Formats: sequence, structure tokens, C-alpha cells
Amino acid sequence: GFQEATNFIHSIKDNVSVDVSDANFEDLMKNSTSEWFLYFYHPKCYRCLLFSPQWKFFAKKALDKDWKVNIGKVNLADNPKLRSKFGVHTFPSFQFYDKQYAYNYTGKTEAYALEEVIFEQTYLQYDKKLLEGTHYTSFVKRLAKTYPFYTVSSVLLLLVGLSYLPVILKRTN
Repeated sequence: GFQEATNFIHSIKDNVSVDVSDANFEDLMKNSTSEWFLYFYHPKCYRCLLFSPQWKFFAKKALDKDWKVNIGKVNLADNPKLRSKFGVHTFPSFQFYDKQYAYNYTGKTEAYALEEVIFEQTYLQYDKKLLEGTHYTSFVKRLAKTYPFYTVSSVLLLLVGLSYLPVILKRTN
């Protein structure tokens, strides 16, 4: 009974959603013109085992209906950097990525709720994290390239200021 059901669920292979990994994550995000919806799972997680076929069918529907979103999955046992980067501690977990933020989706996992994430932007109500290489981090890097003198001079001023700290502390004692 139970073992047969488990074996059957394992036999449903997801060859539709994109396998996202530590190695390809940055390239997928940077080179994509669409948003991403990711499912984080662990192969030993029983709830993940039960949910994985539903994610496959969700990804198939997105592909068949030409939704303008990429559907992917991350095996957390094989990709510890992504697990750490986005603080994924429970399984299954879901995150929606627009070009700027990663939203930690903690809502319902029924098909209609997953579709609402995409079409009604329900992900906006969840906690978000700024992605690397987006507005702020790109701005700082551009600023350093454009005005290297100011960046270097600011660091020098900070170091000079810190070197006088012991002198200042002695005078106050």
C-alpha cells in the first residue's frame, strides 16, 4: 500500500519545469526576459514528494498556455548556496522573482492560488529580498566606476579618521 503509492509518486518525473541550481541560477535570472516562480524541495521531504506532481502539472499548464513566466524547481540537497542565499529553511518553499526582488511566497499551494501568484500578483504581499545585480547594487558599482576618485577618497578619509580614534579616546579619559 504505502510503499507502492510512494513508488508511484516517485515515478512521476518532472521534465517540464526548469532545474535551477547553484551553477545556473545567476545566468537564468540575468538572461531571462520573464519572471520566475520557483519551487524549493528536498528529495527526502515527504510533503515535497506529495506536492511535486502538482508542480509538474502546474508547469505544464504554464507551458501549454504560454504564460509569460518561467517555472522552475530547486533541489535543496544538491544546491546549498541557493538554500543559504535565500534562507530556505522549510520544505516545500516557493519564491517568485521579478527582475528586482525575490518574494517568499507562503500562501496556499492549490492550483488556483499558484495561478493567482502570477496573474493577480499576490506575491507582492509577501516578504521580499533585493536580488544581486539589481538597482541598488548596480548603482553602487556604476558609481564606483564613474567616480573612482570619490570612492577611494572616502575610504582614505575613513581610514585616517579611524587612525585618530585612539588619540581622541585618550583625550576624553
